[in-house]
Amino acid sequence: MFNIRNFFLAIITSTLVLFLSIYTYYYQQTKQNSAQLILSSLQKDTASLSYAISKRIHDKAELSDFRSIIDRTQATNNFIEAILLSDEQNILLKTKNNYANIPNPKEYYIPENMDSLTVLSTKKMLHQKVYYYNKSVHKYLNFYIVINQSEVNKYIHQDINKLVIYLVLLTFFFLTIQVYFTSKYLVKPLEKLRQYSYYNNVVPAKFKIKELEYIRASLFQTFERLQHEKEELYKLSRTDMLSGLANREALNERLGFLLSLAKRDHTEFALLFLDLDHFKNVNDSLGHKVGDILLQELSAKIQHILRDNDIVARVGGDEFVIVLSQYASTIELTQVIDRIQDSIKNPFVIDNNLIEITSSIGIAFYPKDGVNEVELLRNADIAMYQAKKEGRNQYHFFTESLNIKLQEEILINSEMKEALRNNEFELYYQPKTDTKSGVIVSCEALIRWNHPTKGLIPPIRFIEIAERDGFIVKLGEWILKEAMQQQVRWKNQNICDIPISINVSIKQLANKSFESTFKKIVQDSGIETNKIDIEIVETLFLSNNQNTAHILDMFHDIGATISLDDFGTGYSSLSYLKDFRVDTLKIDKVFIDDFNTESGSIFLETIIKMGQTLQLKVLCEGVETQEQLQYLQDLDCELYQGYLCSKPLPADDFAQLYLNS
Repeated sequence: MFNIRNFFLAIITSTLVLFLSIYTYYYQQTKQNSAQLILSSLQKDTASLSYAISKRIHDKAELSDFRSIIDRTQATNNFIEAILLSDEQNILLKTKNNYANIPNPKEYYIPENMDSLTVLSTKKMLHQKVYYYNKSVHKYLNFYIVINQSEVNKYIHQDINKLVIYLVLLTFFFLTIQVYFTSKYLVKPLEKLRQYSYYNNVVPAKFKIKELEYIRASLFQTFERLQHEKEELYKLSRTDMLSGLANREALNERLGFLLSLAKRDHTEFALLFLDLDHFKNVNDSLGHKVGDILLQELSAKIQHILRDNDIVARVGGDEFVIVLSQYASTIELTQVIDRIQDSIKNPFVIDNNLIEITSSIGIAFYPKDGVNEVELLRNADIAMYQAKKEGRNQYHFFTESLNIKLQEEILINSEMKEALRNNEFELYYQPKTDTKSGVIVSCEALIRWNHPTKGLIPPIRFIEIAERDGFIVKLGEWILKEAMQQQVRWKNQNICDIPISINVSIKQLANKSFESTFKKIVQDSGIETNKIDIEIVETLFLSNNQNTAHILDMFHDIGATISLDDFGTGYSSLSYLKDFRVDTLKIDKVFIDDFNTESGSIFLETIIKMGQTLQLKVLCEGVETQEQLQYLQDLDCELYQGYLCSKPLPADDFAQLYLNS
């Protein structure tokens, strides 16, 4: 592949070769023409002398009379070196004495079609016969003109040298002009175009050649458009399309700059991780369009509160990162956070829907809680989840103890999955007892983890982690299988044939394959469906109502019953009991613990009466004393569960308890 300079060097070389070819041709032609002139001159002199002698001579002895004319002819023609006259045997007349013998015919014989230049370069002389009459006898003499080779060559090459000089000068002039104009108007502009197209730094001035100017203008327009598109793409790549806020990429850039600045100046800043509380419910109940509009309006509110030097970015569906710097004190920082949360709490009206939402915020400080982006984001995220655990709608500062707790949770999460493969989980069973007769009428299956080194791990340590990770789906399947199979084993062993309550999480119920999986487990176990009681929590009702109703109807359709666990502590609403089919209300332990106070007894009595009015079974959890049991008997509460009867027991111990009751 040629570059520009090599390409034009090749053109110039080709031009030079062409000129040299032309010069060579004209060189040969000029030599031929000069030789033709010389040869013609010699032949003319030969013919003239021959004719003059032939007309005037009658005898060889008269040749001396022609000495003067022969000498004059030689003297006037520089191309003649000597003139010879001879008969057949001897030279009779000569102008130079160094010619003693008659010339050999090879020296003067000229074949047909031999060109003039070849004649002059290969033959030494020209020959002509001179005919005359002596006493009526026809005789002849040989007439020779010896060619002066040095004068011939001098004459020929003198003209040739002049021609070569003129042609070389002309070629040099032409090539110089060609190189100059080619370099100025073609090579250099093309090189500028190459550099401009490669580096895109200096815009070349307008070119004289129209086609090159078109290319330059086209490149200029293209680069301008590309630069504009590059800036737009850069902006788009760092902007969240929904909210208009910075995205994660832009956050990392600005945070990296702020970190280097804070490190240099030995200053601190706060990184806030904000997550909306129950935002999924908005999308599920009102649709994603309303959810998107809510995020846009909420983003605008946050941006309005913050200063220009603060950073706000949307890094997830309902997750925002805010970086606050240049605050005078922690009090000023918390005032900004309060304004953000108060602004979010103000109701939004979207498509005639009144939406109330809150936020949870985790806060990490540089450099105390992290010295790079990853550590700060991780620790602020940990603090945010702690804020959610403590009730949501609040903020929480990161502490090292939170980090230790997170590491423990990560370890538990990893070990849980291994534990399921190693059969380390076990179900315990706690009786549900009739308050008046004291008979065990059913039991609840409760999971325990027999860790090989840590011993028995209660569910409070790992169930919530399994929920967050989604592992609860697999673990829940194992619980369903084990609990149903245990009920069938007790029945086949003639120990008992009582209903068994199984806790099912919201994530299990939301799983698309739950219904088919549940029915298969029921079928494989061989359990009588009226011996299955499914325990759910109130927060289930906040999820997709249509799917919730379908799942609950499915339980009833196969003959199972439904218990509403921890009633009164969550999002209790009479509308849930009206809209969804529930068989048993389980009153949370906090109410029986407070039964001997006025407010506690009012709540407890109200719930029991309400359940009875709705024709629901009512079970009170956490009964530990005889006084509590007596109180429930007085209120006609049907069932209780608690240490007064028994704590949760392994399967064999529960069987023994049942047989001894």
